[in-house]
Amino acid sequence: MGGIGKEALVVCSDKSLGIGLTIWDIESGENLLHIPTSASPPHGLICLANQCLVASQIHRQGSVAGGVIFIWPFNKPQAPVRSYPMESIGPITCTKDGTYIVGEAPSGNAYVWETNDVVTL
Repeated sequence: MGGIGKEALVVCSDKSLGIGLTIWDIESGENLLHIPTSASPPHGLICLANQCLVASQIHRQGSVAGGVIFIWPFNKPQAPVRSYPMESIGPITCTKDGTYIVGEAPSGNAYVWETNDVVTL
């Protein structure tokens, strides 16, 4: 997904899974990646150590399932890594070194993932 130090614009719907997530190169306007079935809540997207895009997903209407976190490696053509916590996850963040991802559930519970357990950077 470009060289180190390049910037990209990431846009994601927070209401419709049909709109999806798109990443554009800021300099060229080139569409770098489009994921058509992704929708995240506000603050539900992060770039993990310049290696992966991490997104908490909104619930489909009527869903009774827990949450889901998707992790898309930038430089590996593979299906996303998925994690299924017991609750839906809203805002997410990570440590500067990318070792941990933290997500907040509407209940107030915090969920912590060690990225070495989830994805190899």
